[in-house]
Amino acid sequence: ATTNPANAAQSKSAAANSAQTPHNHSCHTYQTLLMPYLDAVTQIRMIILAQARSIWFLLPQWCYRRFSKLYQTEEALLKPIRAFSELACRSAELGSPLDMLKGSKSHGNNNDLKKTATDAVPKNMRDEAITLLFAGQDTSAATLSWTLHLLSLHPDIQQRLAEEIASVGER
Repeated sequence: ATTNPANAAQSKSAAANSAQTPHNHSCHTYQTLLMPYLDAVTQIRMIILAQARSIWFLLPQWCYRRFSKLYQTEEALLKPIRAFSELACRSAELGSPLDMLKGSKSHGNNNDLKKTATDAVPKNMRDEAITLLFAGQDTSAATLSWTLHLLSLHPDIQQRLAEEIASVGER
């Protein structure tokens, strides 16, 4: 099959547009990546729990990687997680934690030996973003759950809080 030069030029143009500067990404890009990211994070949490409660937890890591179907699923789920974290790195606002890491010696583009031609973001930077994004969800959910649990144990405080929230809403 022959390649149409016009199509090749369009493909190159589309590739150039997809590699734009951080703040030129449209909301569509975030929306496209957000749902697969959230689904993957939810499923990864289930895999982590399943692995911790299975024989794979007791065996060497290479056994898990070689023989477990969980590992294959985990690797597939990491693709949208990596894509979203790379977008977060490229779109980091000035002064944000990810932006500060970009400029650091340990996470900057110049010092990452594991960066390949296909990586838009250095691997160590992407991994740090995954940690920040994933941990941020877990800690917020855990904090909120614990707060609601404690409120359920103290109905008097729960009632005062409900009254205060209602009074703020009336202002």
